[in-house]
Amino acid sequence: MQLHRTRLVLIVVALLILAGGPAHLWAQQADNGASRATEQPDADRPDELPPDEVAPGGPVRGVVPLPVFGVSPEDGVLLGAAALFFRVPEPGAPTDTISTNAFYGTKGTFSLNVGTDHRVGKRGLNLLTFHRASIFSSEFFGIGMDADDPETFETLELRARGAVLFPAVPRVTVGPSYVVNYFDTRSTEAGGALASGAVRGADGTLAVGLGARSIFDSRDSNVYPTEGAYVDLITHGFPTFLGSSDTFWLGALDTRYFVSPWPWLTLGGQAVLELSAGDVPFQFLPSIGGGDIMRGVLDGRYRDAVSLAAQIEARFPIYWRFGGTIFAGAGRVAPSLDQLGLDNLATAAGVGVRFAVNPEQRLNVRLDLAHDGDDLKVYVNFQEAF
Repeated sequence: MQLHRTRLVLIVVALLILAGGPAHLWAQQADNGASRATEQPDADRPDELPPDEVAPGGPVRGVVPLPVFGVSPEDGVLLGAAALFFRVPEPGAPTDTISTNAFYGTKGTFSLNVGTDHRVGKRGLNLLTFHRASIFSSEFFGIGMDADDPETFETLELRARGAVLFPAVPRVTVGPSYVVNYFDTRSTEAGGALASGAVRGADGTLAVGLGARSIFDSRDSNVYPTEGAYVDLITHGFPTFLGSSDTFWLGALDTRYFVSPWPWLTLGGQAVLELSAGDVPFQFLPSIGGGDIMRGVLDGRYRDAVSLAAQIEARFPIYWRFGGTIFAGAGRVAPSLDQLGLDNLATAAGVGVRFAVNPEQRLNVRLDLAHDGDDLKVYVNFQEAF
């Protein structure tokens, strides 16, 4: 879930502190196959754990609700709700998550998103999926780092993507993946490049792709890592015989590293390289910006055949369940890999606040404020940016 409209003026996040947080109210633990709700310990049951603690041995599951309210000129009054369902099947296992959110704006904006991250066994089969249905307004600035001629367009998007990853060697999974993406351009700005039809994909496009994905993961947690490395390599081909409007290819390499020099400080770094080839619709061109990497830069602000973005972040506790972050990022796009230099970089930096809705599993709701030198962006989301 992301709220990062350029001129967002108000965000109210509720249900963050309700009798110790939503996870206090919703978390459950199974004991020998029977689930029981956590309760306040009493003198008659001295072996009962407080609600914020987890007894060893059984699975832990819960749900975190999050209503959000916003206002922006593009969307009008924006009303939404989100929920994060989580489950830890056994001690030491990665956390399974289902993240859902839905938003409606009084000017016609709508978005419904569902993402899953599920593992079979402690280090077994990994199922990753994401589905989206949305109607939104955005800005197209053109192609390249020097593009600066914004025009507004409205799009209907339907998206489905997923991967089934099998254990290969320790800490490495590999498997097939798919992407189905449909864009229908509902309106464009008169006199703009999109309205003229000169930009590939301006009238809408369908992309159906098959590919492969491989992940190396030595992190100590998949939701709040403090140590370890993560490398994600993914590639897809979109041939017309599968139903795609155009024939093109996309590839991406996502690398991350985390270290905690002191118990109260975690340092993280991420670099993402995206490549493309063929007749790529503008919606699929590698880009920088958004709520994960390059926070502070408008999502899709810069697009071209190749993109490279990097960020660093410091994470630290503040008080009780609250934590903080300081982050900075830089990146650029280029027409080819050999033209991807370190000049003419887009940069952004910001600060964030975290609230641990489940301290034991380190599940956070995050609020980030980031600036790219022109405008302040606000991001609200479950879990960390990377």
